[in-house]
Amino acid sequence: MAIDQWKLKFYLDSQKDYTSKNFCMFLKSLDSTEIFTNERGVETIAVNEEIYLNFSSDLLDDFTSFELSNIVFHKRVTISNKNNIRITFYNSEARDSFHLSECKGANLAFNGTNIFKANFMVSGSEFENVIINSYLQVDSEMFFIGCVFKDFKVTRYQAPNIEPQFTLEFCHFENKVNFMNFVFGDKMRFKQCTFKDNVYFNNSIFKDSADFSQCEFEKTANFYGVEFKKVPNFSQTQFKGSLNVVNTNLDFDFESLKEKIKQEHRQQNTNSKKSLVHFVNDFRDSFRGFKNALIKDNNLLDASEFHRCELYCKELELDSKENKTIKDKVEKWQLWFYHKLCDHHTDLVLNLKWLVYTIALYVFLLGKIPFVYPVAIFIFCVYGCMCSFKNIWLVISSVIVFITILNKPKIILGISNLFEKDLNLWQNFITTLYVIAIGLVLFSLQKTARKNSIVPN
Repeated sequence: MAIDQWKLKFYLDSQKDYTSKNFCMFLKSLDSTEIFTNERGVETIAVNEEIYLNFSSDLLDDFTSFELSNIVFHKRVTISNKNNIRITFYNSEARDSFHLSECKGANLAFNGTNIFKANFMVSGSEFENVIINSYLQVDSEMFFIGCVFKDFKVTRYQAPNIEPQFTLEFCHFENKVNFMNFVFGDKMRFKQCTFKDNVYFNNSIFKDSADFSQCEFEKTANFYGVEFKKVPNFSQTQFKGSLNVVNTNLDFDFESLKEKIKQEHRQQNTNSKKSLVHFVNDFRDSFRGFKNALIKDNNLLDASEFHRCELYCKELELDSKENKTIKDKVEKWQLWFYHKLCDHHTDLVLNLKWLVYTIALYVFLLGKIPFVYPVAIFIFCVYGCMCSFKNIWLVISSVIVFITILNKPKIILGISNLFEKDLNLWQNFITTLYVIAIGLVLFSLQKTARKNSIVPN
C-alpha cells in the first residue's frame, strides 16, 4: 500500500507545527519503516513502502519543505505539487525510481552524498534554483523534461560524477548555468534547450556522446577546456552570443566520426527511413555552427579545427552518395588528397613530411645522383636494426633530400629539369608528374602555415 498525502496530513495535524523535519518523523512512525545505523554511525530510515504525494490542492499549503535526510527508499517515490515546494536530499538513497512532477516555484538541493539506483526524473516543473553541493551518483538515467530553471549551479569544487545517461530536454534556463567540472560517464542530452544567460561547461569531460542539437545559446557558451571523448552533436544549434572553445579537446578522428554517424544511422533508422547522408549533414551542421560562431568572434585558429571536421563530413557525404556526378567524384578525390596531405590544412608537420617524401621519391626515381642508392640501403639496414624500422622512411627520405641539397639542389625545383637535353622519356615523364605534385604540396604548405586562410570569408 502506497503512502499518500492523507496519511501525511493526518500525522501533521497531530503535530504542533509544520517543519521539514516532521516528514522524517512521519516516516519513522510507519509500521513498515526500519531504523538502522549506517556505516558512518548515523541513524538511517529505511522506507519499505511506495510513496505517492500529489498535492493538487491546498491540502498541505503550509508544508512546503521536504528534508530527505539519511533515508533509504526501497520503493518508488512520486511527488507532485503545484504550490511552492523545497526538496533537500542529504545523504539519502533511492533504490527504485524517484519522480518529481509539476512542482511550481520549487527549490531542489543535493547535499552530502546521494545515490539513486534507478531512474531519477523531473518533468513539467519550474525551479527557483537547483543546487548540487554533493557527491551525486545515479546508476540508471537522470531526466529533466520540460522544466524551467531560474538558477542551476554546482557549488562544490569536486566534480560530480554522473555515470548514467543524463538528459535535459525542452528545458529553459533563465539565468546563468554552471556545469563546470562535471564528469558525464554515459550519453548526455541537452536537446532543444534554451539558455537565456551565460552557460559554463568549463573543464567538464564527456566520456560518451553529447547531444546539444537544436539548442539556443542567447549569450556566452563557455566550453573552455572541455574534453569530448566522442563526437558531439550540435546540429541546428544557435550561438547568438560568444563562444569559448579554448583548449577544447575534440578527441576523435575521421574514422571515429565515420563510425559515430553510422551508429546514429543504425539506432535512429528503425523508425524512419532517412539516408546516411541525412545524418552526415546533421553532424556537418554541428561543426559549421561552431565554425561560424568562432569566425564571428574573430577566432579563426579554433574555427579552422571545426572546419576540418566539417570537411570530414563532406568527405563522408560524397562517399555515401549513390548517384555521383563528375563534379562529386572530382571533389571527393580532392578532399581525400588534402585529408591525407595535411589533414585539411590543419597539420603543418604532416604537410612537411609529404614535402620531404615527394622530393626524395623524385630524386630516387630520377637517377641523377647514383650514390643515393647505396646510402639508402645502408641506412635502411643500420637504422632498421637499431630502431626497429620506426619512422625509417622519413629518415631515409630526409637523408636523400639533404644529399640532394648538397650535390644538385636545382633538381628540387623540378621545372628547370624539363629544359635539360639529357633526360630520357622516363625522366621527362616523372619530372612532369613531380612538377605538378610539388606545386600542390607547396601550395598546401603555405596555406597550412597561414592556417586562417582556410576559413571562408
